[in-house]
Amino acid sequence: MPDGIKIFVNDKATPSVNVDDHYLRAEYLRNHQYVPRKGWIILDIGAHVGLYSIWASRKVGEAGFVVAFEPNPLSYRWLVSNIELNKVSNIKTLPFALGDKLEKKTLYVAKKNVGVSSLIKNHVLHNPSGKDTIFFQPCGAGPDA
Repeated sequence: MPDGIKIFVNDKATPSVNVDDHYLRAEYLRNHQYVPRKGWIILDIGAHVGLYSIWASRKVGEAGFVVAFEPNPLSYRWLVSNIELNKVSNIKTLPFALGDKLEKKTLYVAKKNVGVSSLIKNHVLHNPSGKDTIFFQPCGAGPDA
């Protein structure tokens, strides 16, 4: 892949959606104010398999840092594997969803494209990849979980 990034492909959607979004459509380069620079701290919320996290870690360099949040246990496994594959040391991964309060929620995950995961059931069910949805209950939601 461009930038010398290597990824384990977890499903058919990763190369056809995520890689295309990042490299062909250059979605992360459209607003130059938000292109990571040396020394920045980046929060990748919904890091999926780490394509953006790994790219951003190279942009921020050793003086910067990336925190990658991914609540989906399947995607999280791929995220950690891809960080190890690329020998990246300036990324911290956390298996959590972010919100305005501490609580347990059901995470809805589509089998065809785990990147469609959402805490909102209809977001998954009305997505073309939402057929045959499976459900996960994330572990832990704070000190009282």
